[in-house]
Amino acid sequence: MRRLLLFFFCLLALGFIPGARSQENKDFKHFISHNMISSLLNLKCVNYFYFSRKYLGQCTSTVNSLTKIMDYYHPLLSNPGGVLFLNKLTALWENEQTHIYFSSLLESVESLHQGLLKEFNLWEFTLGFWKDKDSALEVLAVMFQDTSEDNAQLHFLEMFYSDSTSYERFFVFKKVLSFFNSSFLREQEYQIELYPKDLGYTTKQLGFSLYYFYVNTYLTLKIKENTFAKVMPLLLSSLYKFHRITNSYGRWLTSPKKIDLEKHRYSLTSLFSTYLGAHWISNQCQEMDSLESFLKKFAASPKLYLKLLFYRQTSGQESD
Repeated sequence: MRRLLLFFFCLLALGFIPGARSQENKDFKHFISHNMISSLLNLKCVNYFYFSRKYLGQCTSTVNSLTKIMDYYHPLLSNPGGVLFLNKLTALWENEQTHIYFSSLLESVESLHQGLLKEFNLWEFTLGFWKDKDSALEVLAVMFQDTSEDNAQLHFLEMFYSDSTSYERFFVFKKVLSFFNSSFLREQEYQIELYPKDLGYTTKQLGFSLYYFYVNTYLTLKIKENTFAKVMPLLLSSLYKFHRITNSYGRWLTSPKKIDLEKHRYSLTSLFSTYLGAHWISNQCQEMDSLESFLKKFAASPKLYLKLLFYRQTSGQESD
């Protein structure tokens, strides 16, 4: 009950407390955003493991690690939306190498668009530039966290950087993001491959889920020492999807009994991207359910399947 009350307090603080909307209360809103997410996930931990103090403790510990790494900040309930990895975002923006990367990336994607390149792989290009997997993953997760028309990370940066040098950098960054908007990617007919070659799945199979793959894979990497590292990002993404699919705020707290797979296949496939990325970064893809198996089980009973995935972590068994 205390967590439920905290959840509703968080919603009130974000939306209705005047001080929560002023720029000088940034730290307060950061605190509220963090605790809203933490409370939602902790409620699920209680639901899954109320019978076991050991697993409940491991679950809430994973939540704590996840929300710290997320470093989530929501300035308003209107655009621009919330941003993840607040401190990483500003650090990368102030890193000269980041802008050299964007310029090089833009040149390559424009060459593809002009017919000078036949194909392009975002992951392989980024890995080649940054030289190591962790750095490449961080850049893709942080800087490409929102490739929709909202571009929340872009708007956030524009609020705090207004010098002439940043103006030129924003021009390049905006063009880069426009090439990875889902509308543009569809026009390219999958010439741009978004995911690692060794993943076992292509953009045509997974869709344009940059957020669901890279952000959640990065989260898994950063909390990998936690028992539920491979499933906690999936749970968080699922709660959001439940809300979007049902158009009900109550779905932040409860799961639908079942989901129409034919109608919501794309949404569920994006959740599979989260599940896949967690196993890929852990070198355990061979131990997970296939795309079709995941979709059918998740659609048939989201609540039971998510519980099953959590219980698998306690037994060490990842496959049927």
